[in-house]
Amino acid sequence: MIAQVANPYTKSAINDRYVKNLYLSKKTPNDRAISFKVINRSINAFVEQVVEQDIKARTALDAV
Repeated sequence: MIAQVANPYTKSAINDRYVKNLYLSKKTPNDRAISFKVINRSINAFVEQVVEQDIKARTALDAV
């Protein structure tokens, strides 16, 4: 359809807009990205481990 436009400036503008919209449509938001769930689980596990280690360290210091 873009190839049928007679005016070269209009054709160029429509083509640029099409390419931009196509590029933007391929971007995935962070929540839907495949790696988001994996990284989120890893961060949550790390935070839980830090909290557990902190509790153990404080308990050991209080016992001494």
